[in-house]
Amino acid sequence: MRKTLSKTTIKIEDLFKVYNNAEIAEAKAEPNPLNITPYGNCPVQAEGQLSKKEHYYFRARHQHWSLTIAPTRKDTVGGTDKVLFYAHGKWGKEEHDAGWIRKAIAIRLATLAIQLYLVSKSSIVKS
Repeated sequence: MRKTLSKTTIKIEDLFKVYNNAEIAEAKAEPNPLNITPYGNCPVQAEGQLSKKEHYYFRARHQHWSLTIAPTRKDTVGGTDKVLFYAHGKWGKEEHDAGWIRKAIAIRLATLAIQLYLVSKSSIVKS
């Protein structure tokens, strides 16, 4: 059986049930092994590199957040067909809640999405 990650789209709340989950909502300063550093508001963003060919971009605005992983930084925001992984979810009840998401929550959501990507990547059967 062969699995592929190309153009993978995951609604992370379906897997982790994190939509307004109390554990996520109460996120405090936790260990941040990936050194994710969110910045700004409306949108809250974070970007970085997992490896030489794996860049990520996190964005939270309005009532939604997303994380994209692609081979280059440009591909993470360009909507190209080179996207390796895309996770997204809904956050908040008011129109702009995600744009004002706390940095600790952004770190937790991005970390969960990246962990999901890494687990999915390690489960690929090579043919």
